[in-house]
Amino acid sequence: MFKYLPILLLIWQTKLFAQAQQFTVAVTDTATLLSMPAVHSGAYAVYDGCWFVIGGRINGLHGFTPPNGFKPNGINSMVYMISPANDTRKEKHVMQDISDTAMLDALQAAFYQFAQNDSMLYITGGYGLLTDSADNYTLPNLIAVNLKQLKTALNNNTSIAPSFRLITDPLLKVCGGNMYRTDSTYHLVFGHDFNRSYSVNDTLGFFTQQYTNAIRSFNINDDGISLSISNISIITDSVNFHRRDYNLVPQIFPDGTTGQTAFSGVFQYYTRQPYLNCVNIKPTGYDVINNFNQNLSQYQSACMPVYNAIDNKMSTVFFGGMSLYTYDTTTQTFLVDSMIPFVPTISKVVRHADSSLTEYLNPTEMPSLIGTNSIFIIDDSIPTYTNGIINLNALPYGTTRVGSIIGGINSDLPHVSNTPNFSYASGFVMRVYLTKIIDTKTPETEVKNNIINLIAYPNPTTKNITIQFELNKPEQVQIAILNATGSRIKTMELPLQPSGFYQINYQAEKQGLYYSKVITPTFTKTVTFIVK
Repeated sequence: MFKYLPILLLIWQTKLFAQAQQFTVAVTDTATLLSMPAVHSGAYAVYDGCWFVIGGRINGLHGFTPPNGFKPNGINSMVYMISPANDTRKEKHVMQDISDTAMLDALQAAFYQFAQNDSMLYITGGYGLLTDSADNYTLPNLIAVNLKQLKTALNNNTSIAPSFRLITDPLLKVCGGNMYRTDSTYHLVFGHDFNRSYSVNDTLGFFTQQYTNAIRSFNINDDGISLSISNISIITDSVNFHRRDYNLVPQIFPDGTTGQTAFSGVFQYYTRQPYLNCVNIKPTGYDVINNFNQNLSQYQSACMPVYNAIDNKMSTVFFGGMSLYTYDTTTQTFLVDSMIPFVPTISKVVRHADSSLTEYLNPTEMPSLIGTNSIFIIDDSIPTYTNGIINLNALPYGTTRVGSIIGGINSDLPHVSNTPNFSYASGFVMRVYLTKIIDTKTPETEVKNNIINLIAYPNPTTKNITIQFELNKPEQVQIAILNATGSRIKTMELPLQPSGFYQINYQAEKQGLYYSKVITPTFTKTVTFIVK
């Protein structure tokens, strides 16, 4: 019998390998690294066993009215190098070694775009306080950071100034976007040019804002001394690229090509609500996915990409952050909060072999209201594809620690816009664990997606409102209008309707906050609007 054992094992392994491979994730709240600084929205890099943090903010969520928008006491003026293996930190205040005003302003900004190429970190733009103006502006910078040189300087307590070089170009005047690299080309994706102090009720011209509506691609020419950009190309789309503070995540598409997907982001044209669709960015161009809504995470958060080659499934996991909706799994109802609160939700968007997308709710949540502006760092031992996507099929069955979540904003309450002291920069290092299983059933809750692209506009309105939505499949629909107390004031019944696009007009009689609830037999979704 023993001579047949290798054959039997091979048959068993082949059978096991062919079965569906699923996974769930869990996050611990243990602050396992005491050396981690409390910073969010900076530039991050991983090099030679160390984590680097440059710029960012050391307070919590920004205020919403001047002079509380982005206070000077929230600036991070330190450059940090953390060694997670031995829980040590080296740091330097930028003013200790650097005297050039432009470089000082650049290294103390936040909301950069950045991409790494081995020992070089390239940082573009950012929003920060300018010494010469005493106000905040978006910066037109490209900073080249020599991480190898910076590590040596911090270890030996020598000057960090030679580790940084700076040039300016108006093309790079962006904040709140993302940047990624393909071979020798860098891509600056979406974002905006935002200047002066933020005010949520801006009627006096406190700030100016212009979305880039673009993907800007270029080469970085760097011989270690001279620095420049060239071969510039720009793709614009004022409808679909009009977003910032979104998640840009590497992907393997069903046909095997690699690229990025831009998930959600803010703000829609008609209303101060986030986008729910996504944009696939490929070497050949881009595709806007309008037949899917990402309902559970619309703001920048820690993300983890995982690819399952056996089932040709691309999964993107979103850790906490901020969301327009939360999902009641019992009633299959979305609970709407137009203030886009902090949430503890862990969700997953899966792209299947037929290119369709499905959203799932993870069985466990984040340990607190944390995740906004955080980043996920994959452990060195985890098998990945060349673009940093975790190889699910190469992981063992059972539970594996796959990485860490660092930085970001932690909040004591879902809403802190009026009580900013209840949110703060996170110094926690949260460990991420992936549990791989064999199961034909999906271990998470599938989030229904029958009603998509639900908006109400103009919002705010003086009287007349248009409620717009699409149906993914034929449904019987009811549209209910509720006032601020939740009392139903109007109901509109639609018999069985085919899939497609719908607009309903409503005329309000009084000022105030209203809810428009679109109800089907299996699904309910809500949007809010204000009548002035």
